Amino acid sequence: MNQTILRSLGIPIATAVACFLIAVGAASAEESIQTVEGDGYHYVGVALRGLIRVVCPEPFTSKKYSAEKEMEVTLEGKNAYIKFLPSEITRPDGEMSLSYSSMPRDLYLECGGRVFSLILLPKEEMQTTTVVLRVPLVDQEKARQFEKGNEYEETLERLIRAAYREEPPDGYQPVKVEEVAMRFEELDLLLTTQYKGAEFIVSVYLIKTNRAIEEISDALFVPYLKNPLAITIVKPRLSENESSRMIVVTRKE
Repeated sequence: MNQTILRSLGIPIATAVACFLIAVGAASAEESIQTVEGDGYHYVGVALRGLIRVVCPEPFTSKKYSAEKEMEVTLEGKNAYIKFLPSEITRPDGEMSLSYSSMPRDLYLECGGRVFSLILLPKEEMQTTTVVLRVPLVDQEKARQFEKGNEYEETLERLIRAAYREEPPDGYQPVKVEEVAMRFEELDLLLTTQYKGAEFIVSVYLIKTNRAIEEISDALFVPYLKNPLAITIVKPRLSENESSRMIVVTRKE
């Protein structure tokens, strides 16, 4: 990642975001973010072997699941971490190996004064999973606190950082979109995810090229975006058939 472009009202703001992006590396394309809201049972596809993270706007207060379900759940404040436990089996050659069961698991988590009933559906192809539990009134207040808790430019930076790491900012609702936003001769722009808060929306785009591009400038996309407040292109220099991400912050209408 040679360069990151960040615009705020036409003025470049702190280069700390660029340093941050270089330091943490690229996020996993196999990560899944899912949202759960309301009563009843919620069926959630999750990673079979990777880490599963559940996020709530309020600290978790209790958990309940069957010990026979071969999983481990750890509560840490507003985060719950889940991993499935393998069992040992003896192969025909006499060697021991580990086997992960793909059977569904039921899990009950309490936070924000509500109990969420989850049916976890393990999937081999998923590497990591983030599940966001929504408590609407709490979410809105958390989003407002997040947006007003810092200087304007620092808030934009924190929104960019959170979206890059695929971690919803406090109180923000992640929404999967998956639609073509723009087509150019040399590249396509696909809107994949939006994080919606009280005042701002953070949109994450996938840039897919069909030929090598020396450097993609944010100026190419500005005329097609609705009043962008901040833009960052994760990897502006691309080879043929390579992809990158663009993160855009706009004000909620």
